[in-house]
Amino acid sequence: MTYKIGDFSKIVDIPVRTLRFYAQYGVLQPSEIDEFTGYRYYSDENIIECELIKLLFIKTIWIMK
Repeated sequence: MTYKIGDFSKIVDIPVRTLRFYAQYGVLQPSEIDEFTGYRYYSDENIIECELIKLLFIKTIWIMK
């Protein structure tokens, strides 16, 4: 299943702005980008990737303390 960026943002609890930042810097690439509209579409696999990113972020903060 694919999700538009706004819907995906709600599912993974990450702001749209952060998702765009992640895409810009290669942290999390959308599964598809419409070449005419530029809309980003995310898949169920991206949900798993987001959960891993959030976990790694939390671990990094914990290590830095």
